[in-house]
Amino acid sequence: MIAPEKLLEAAKALEPQLQEWRRTLHRHPEVGFDLPQTKALVQKALTEMGYAPQDCGKCGVLALAGGKKPGKVILLRGDMDALPLQEESGEEFASELPGKMHGCGHDMHTAMMLGAAQLLKEHEDEIADSVEIIKGLIDYASKFEREPISVSKLVIGMKCGGSDGLSGITANPLVGRFSDLLISKGGTTILTEVPEMFGAETILMNRCANEELFHQTVDLINDFKNYFKSHNQTIYENPSPGNKKGGISTLEDKSLGCTQKSGSALVKGVLQYGDTVKTPGLNLLSAPGNDLVAATALAAAGAHIVLFTTGRGTPFASPVPTMKIATNSRLAGKKSNWIDFNAGVLVEDKTMEEETKALFDLVVETASGRQVCSEAAGFHDMAIFKQGVTL
Repeated sequence: MIAPEKLLEAAKALEPQLQEWRRTLHRHPEVGFDLPQTKALVQKALTEMGYAPQDCGKCGVLALAGGKKPGKVILLRGDMDALPLQEESGEEFASELPGKMHGCGHDMHTAMMLGAAQLLKEHEDEIADSVEIIKGLIDYASKFEREPISVSKLVIGMKCGGSDGLSGITANPLVGRFSDLLISKGGTTILTEVPEMFGAETILMNRCANEELFHQTVDLINDFKNYFKSHNQTIYENPSPGNKKGGISTLEDKSLGCTQKSGSALVKGVLQYGDTVKTPGLNLLSAPGNDLVAATALAAAGAHIVLFTTGRGTPFASPVPTMKIATNSRLAGKKSNWIDFNAGVLVEDKTMEEETKALFDLVVETASGRQVCSEAAGFHDMAIFKQGVTL
């Protein structure tokens, strides 16, 4: 087994090459699934390292290392696509393509993956097993076919981000009504972002189906408070500056908006980070307020779709379809390429009953294969809960 110190030394020696890869990618950004130059760069680099890269999906690249000894299998994954934005950084390696730029780090993702591939290849004989099993998973998944099932099988995650003054009036109550409707049909919903429950947590505690769930919910809240304390962080550091600009003035404003997404159903399950749903109905999941970390946790818990309410907008997406629900019609109009559903009409000319049915129908369509805006744009992201503080 190679000593960590030697591996770190070898990694540091790759810095010039990593910088070259990253800056080349940054100069030539590509968006969505249209990544011919990026894919070609990755394939060329992997081939020169001694790999036999394979196509994976429309624009992905797969390379296998090791496989000579039995043992654990590890998957390393990186994103390659850029954003449809104009770069104004002034850097000498700035984007050369108008309206496209690497603004969220995927050029670094790709460079880091290539660096990791280089190190793995250099020490391939020491790798216990390969990611050969991934090919089997791809073959297995490719045989799946859609078939009619009951909506009672649906598991829907619920998250908000970039909230504004209408979040607790339109989109969040609407998602709560949706949750109640799905649960009434035997389905399951998951509420997360525990720090944003602070100040309204007793609403959820009072709706626990039994005493055991009550104590689990109390622990869910207190464990996250202790997590902040252990890192010398202020527990009540919400709302964020963006929330304040959007019209939210207090922690309670934010938290009451968060808990409204749970509707009125009883809490039937409490999940730790990394747990998967086992009980139908409303479940609470331990995860931070960070949009991508929380949405990834919802997907890992078993959510087929994430309903994401927002008053200020965001183009991000999680590993599963991430349906953006605007709290106001202005956002829905300005960012129609981001927003899938406009809850702002609830303060205009639509009733809660009408919009609950419309949202429910859209969720069923999405579960049946309809793409949400982020999917159509080719956005798929994920983030893992890291060491240290994640709000």
